[in-house]
Amino acid sequence: MKTKCNVTTQKIVKGAFFGCLLALQVSNSWAVQLGGDNSGGGLGVSGMTLDSYEARSQVHFQEISPSSLASYKKYIEPILTNLHKKLPEFANEIRASLIDKKWYLSRNKLARTNDECTIFEFDLEQIARQDDKSVYLYSEWFIKAENNDPEEQAKLVFHEMLMHTFLKGKTSYSCSTQVREMNRLLWDIKSKSSTEIQKAAWDLSFGSYSTHYELSELVFVIDTSYQKLCKGEFVINSKDPFAIQDAVIQQFSKMQFGSPAYNFYFRVSDYLDAAYYGVGSVTKAKVALQKACSDFENWKAQLL
Repeated sequence: MKTKCNVTTQKIVKGAFFGCLLALQVSNSWAVQLGGDNSGGGLGVSGMTLDSYEARSQVHFQEISPSSLASYKKYIEPILTNLHKKLPEFANEIRASLIDKKWYLSRNKLARTNDECTIFEFDLEQIARQDDKSVYLYSEWFIKAENNDPEEQAKLVFHEMLMHTFLKGKTSYSCSTQVREMNRLLWDIKSKSSTEIQKAAWDLSFGSYSTHYELSELVFVIDTSYQKLCKGEFVINSKDPFAIQDAVIQQFSKMQFGSPAYNFYFRVSDYLDAAYYGVGSVTKAKVALQKACSDFENWKAQLL
């Protein structure tokens, strides 16, 4: 009798277990189909789907031009002008944020990001955020700052400009500590040397930027050798072309990856390889070199 009871109990427990397991499987299956679990879900606000609300709330966005702000002209422009004299490429990349993205004032409060990264306990407010195409500034805060503390308004704009620069080439980031530190450093740019800013840009993961002096030296080397190819003055069979490469290779480590000077170096190398050693198509290499020459001239005009 005891054995029979145990067997019966085991059957009941086993049946209950598989019944629960089946129920969980069905439940999970329905959850996925209905938008639960990790599949994402539908969101609503004010009696509308978020899809509709976002479309309607576009009327709450006002596009602005930060460079036209009085606070920008008073605080940010002098910083960038000073930075251009020290690290021209860095200054140009920061300015690019005004062109690369559209800037908006938002009447809607902005959703919080996961980026806080502070050791202090604050009652934080999300007053700006950006995505791949746009920068959004919370209008209530922004307008109050314009009236009460224009310098803080400018610091917010500059923070977002720096964030745009910081995010270039990155797939993700954990917090904006580096951006805030760079903002503080550049706000006091008059007391900072070119090498101090250069080191900070590298240490804070903004990138490697040449000082104005290094770029002037680089341009001089290129102008006195490689530019002869652009102007058609260099006769390819008059001397060993790779002697020219040797003159510039010493400056190569100072070239920012992807910059016109960096690309120019490779295009000239390709052209010399094709014209002198027959490696690749001379025609294609020449077309690429002509484009690199033009880009280099524009780059030099912006930097020096």
